[in-house]
Amino acid sequence: MTLSPGKVKPDELIENILQLYRPATRMKNIDLENYTEDFEDPIWIDGDKYEQVIGNLLSIAIKYTRSGGWVKQSLIRKSDILELKIIDSGIGMNDDDIKKLLINRQEVRSSRGISGEKSTGIGFTIIKHTIGLFEGEIQIESTRGEGTTFTVEVRVKLNSVLLTFNFL
Repeated sequence: MTLSPGKVKPDELIENILQLYRPATRMKNIDLENYTEDFEDPIWIDGDKYEQVIGNLLSIAIKYTRSGGWVKQSLIRKSDILELKIIDSGIGMNDDDIKKLLINRQEVRSSRGISGEKSTGIGFTIIKHTIGLFEGEIQIESTRGEGTTFTVEVRVKLNSVLLTFNFL
């Protein structure tokens, strides 16, 4: 798998993704909150693969959040770094599971979601691989019974200029 970067308006990308997940959050009575900064200019990134990362993280957050809970998404730019956070009020993870996911690169056995949602167990593997293509990083902070915060940072090109010439 390789990256195919193009011009992307991150705030529009996020809104399109959230529209896809709103029916699932309504069904589970979960508040889905968006805290994306307004991006005046597009950035240069593979929007399809970045969307895959965001979608898989949202899916995980929704899957492990109980009815009446919340999932928050934020996207901000810090110079040439795009910082995505997916924060939930779900069941959380213990330190051993986080280490298996991040440090040891071992798979954590997939489990059913709060509402019995099935899983193939490959979502986080795809997330890690795709973030690696971006030469990015993912961090997980979690407390059992209190929720999880996923933070993804990837480097992006800003204000890339594409020149086109018209010959008359």
